[in-house]
Amino acid sequence: MSSGRAALLAQRHRLYPSQPFPPQSSVLLLTGHKGGTVNCLCPPSPQQRRPPNDARIRCAVERTGARVTSTDQVLAELAAGSAGPHGQKFLVFLLDPAPGDPMSDETPLPDGFESITVTANGTRLHAVVGGSGAPVLLLHGWPQTWRAWRHLMPALAAHGYRVVASDLRGMGASDRPPSGYDKDTQAEDMRELLAQLGIHGGVRIVGHDIGGMVAFAYARRHPEEVEHLVLVELALPGFGLEQAMDVASGGLFHFGLFMTEELPELLLEGRESDFLTWWFNWLSAVPGTFPPEEVDTIASSYRGYEALRAGFAHYRTLLDDGRVNRAWHETGGTLPMPVLAVGGEHSSGALLADSLDTAAPHLTGAVIPGSGHFVPEERPDAFARELLPFLAPPPRPAGHI
Repeated sequence: MSSGRAALLAQRHRLYPSQPFPPQSSVLLLTGHKGGTVNCLCPPSPQQRRPPNDARIRCAVERTGARVTSTDQVLAELAAGSAGPHGQKFLVFLLDPAPGDPMSDETPLPDGFESITVTANGTRLHAVVGGSGAPVLLLHGWPQTWRAWRHLMPALAAHGYRVVASDLRGMGASDRPPSGYDKDTQAEDMRELLAQLGIHGGVRIVGHDIGGMVAFAYARRHPEEVEHLVLVELALPGFGLEQAMDVASGGLFHFGLFMTEELPELLLEGRESDFLTWWFNWLSAVPGTFPPEEVDTIASSYRGYEALRAGFAHYRTLLDDGRVNRAWHETGGTLPMPVLAVGGEHSSGALLADSLDTAAPHLTGAVIPGSGHFVPEERPDAFARELLPFLAPPPRPAGHI
């Protein structure tokens, strides 16, 4: 049983975990009333900021070591157990996940693509891979997964690219470690993921939002390995982000909220779908881009305190990320590869391209008409018309083979 499928089944059966089912076999403490909502709590750990009450666990656990393969079995076990001291039922289970992709059996893949899971840079990472040819690495933003690229992946494969759309650490079906969310570490995540696939350079990287920050870090750290870099809809740390999140000057409020430890998790846990519905409506400009079923699919990857914590961890390194980027540029660092900076007409527009004029000598800017922040989903065809010619290798001079 995969962790992603377990989490989705849990939603259907009104099992609302305070953190997702772990990707490895782990002990889970379940509490609840017969016939009612069941909460999933994990044992306390140094990384867990809200551990269950130890005394309640010690006095209430009635069974350990039951291996479960579905939440139907969890409910049956719970119903069969005896009540705890306050009328609740308490059981501990070991979840046995199947190897492979935690989401592949619930989330349809584009034709010709497969789901993979590898351990890279000490972290279990999930990706969807398809096509053959020159490699293209696609990096999504928050609060999304590889699915942010689903409209573009078939076109890229059809144009002769090997497409790798990864879930960043802490998001989607990748692991949620307690640390490592600075963009340099995540660049190494992606580099090692590609190495596991036999890719050791010659890569074209396309990053949106947080994924664009990781893409920039990759290109900055390993410029000789990056053929083309595409950055989509982001304010880059050290190159304008700090101004974009200054609310006193009209900047966006959410950066400060998400960077605050614990508070956004406490505010949004249990309201993930409502918040994400508001979020996508706020930042998109094309009605219908995120229908309720798509928001629910996305929310399934961000439901619960621990999933929220891992997502917001990407924001909690931004100031350090900016210091690293500025230090690189102030000591003469520039990007040698062609760079395409893309903004949505109704979002960042040309701001990203303007911010990179001194760091990317081979810079091209593009503004996608009618789009908000989520360019790959709002205007995939218009984006593809900019992306595909940019990624294509230059024509060979006449007379050369």
